[in-house]
Amino acid sequence: MSTTAEASTTPHALLRGRRALVVGGGGGLGSAIARALAAQGCRVAVAGRKVETLAASVPELCAVRLDLLDHASIDRAVAQAADALGGLDLLVNAAGSVAGGRFEDTSLAQWHQSIDTKLLGTLEVIRAALPHLKASRGTVLTLSGLYGKEPSAGQIISGAINAALANSHKALASDVARDGVRVLNLCIGGFLTDRLMQIVSAHAKTAGRSVDEQLRHEEQQLPLGRFGRPEELADIVAMLASPQCAYLTGSTLTIDGGAAHAI
Repeated sequence: MSTTAEASTTPHALLRGRRALVVGGGGGLGSAIARALAAQGCRVAVAGRKVETLAASVPELCAVRLDLLDHASIDRAVAQAADALGGLDLLVNAAGSVAGGRFEDTSLAQWHQSIDTKLLGTLEVIRAALPHLKASRGTVLTLSGLYGKEPSAGQIISGAINAALANSHKALASDVARDGVRVLNLCIGGFLTDRLMQIVSAHAKTAGRSVDEQLRHEEQQLPLGRFGRPEELADIVAMLASPQCAYLTGSTLTIDGGAAHAI
């Protein structure tokens, strides 16, 4: 599978003329996905809380402000993106973080914040985008986390929310299939982003290692011996959004380099 740089030179553009909104487009994964979609001929808008961050990450693309905790901003952002692009064929949800920690170490406020952001915010984005996606017979692709399939005592909130996303996306896929809309949930493992490196840095401090030593230590625990690159996930998203995968819907696909033990 090619990297984003290689994809940009590919003569066969899988998504030529398609119109995509990438929510969380200023993040490491979101910006990589936005670029990969554009490289495959897609017209792309990116959305996030800080428009200036979006503009810096993907300056060549349309940027709109969207806050997952502000449902009014969700409706506005989706409408602005659809107006700018002339409709929507693809929605990619790559935003929303959740609190970590064991059950007894988490607070009710953390649960509410994480649920309102990652779960309800994501579903509200889909709700706002659905009329446009029904009109175009489009696709929803949501990035959720590995703990939704593989429970971890130290990631109790993440596991609960991502499992709920998998369940709701499966149900939604059945509901909108006759409208020609595909719905996929991507259960992803570790990819080398700034956010991942912040976690690795925290682990390094606890373990008394340098960040580079901690990174090597954690990568050695993985089947492929490394974390994924954002561009690798972006290429997979572009493929799944393409007509080549037109018969694929209602699935939760695990993209983790073999890290999960669950089937």
